[in-house]
Amino acid sequence: MTGSSYPYLFILSITLISCSKNQESEFIKYSEIGDTQVTDKNNTKEDSIRNYDISTSLNTEHLELKIDTIITLEESEFMDRFTNKQAEKHLLLRKTDSIYFKTWFYKDSLSTFNAFYNLLDCFGESCSPIDLYSNTYSEKYYNLLFVTQSAIFWIQAQENQIINKWEHFIKEEFTTGKYNFIIEQKSNENINWLEQTLRPNTFRYVKPNL
Repeated sequence: MTGSSYPYLFILSITLISCSKNQESEFIKYSEIGDTQVTDKNNTKEDSIRNYDISTSLNTEHLELKIDTIITLEESEFMDRFTNKQAEKHLLLRKTDSIYFKTWFYKDSLSTFNAFYNLLDCFGESCSPIDLYSNTYSEKYYNLLFVTQSAIFWIQAQENQIINKWEHFIKEEFTTGKYNFIIEQKSNENINWLEQTLRPNTFRYVKPNL
């Protein structure tokens, strides 16, 4: 099975669009929506983000990253085609990065894996297929996925992330069980498949299919 539709990039006009296969956009620059320098002293950070739904529902207490603004995303994308119990999609803005954090929760493992395998069938901006445990896919942005029996957690960012920070955050905030699949694809590097070891918050690479 293979690849994911990859709602990924934010357009410079700071609007989100949906495509038939993927939702394409360019990452929002922090300077366009965060603490921008303005000549009008009456312009504030709140003014610059007034067109967005600022999220208060995502608790980042256990995320060891400085997050300046959290935006809730409502736009539908490829993964929303597959029946789920709940979906939460957020854009986390930092001074040096913008990060998507998206979660989909499912009623059972069959629904979870159906969505995941469909994601692999159309992964990324180009809707490229990815074979299970293959490592040939790469793109310029960072991707990290944790898949459990009942949920898919997807982190996408401009900058490479530290996997342990995100795994700790997910464990603490969502009380997940065993990870059935872990995928990390660093910027401009080939995709890697990982598995968690018996030691908490540690991982090892899974040998790719030849």
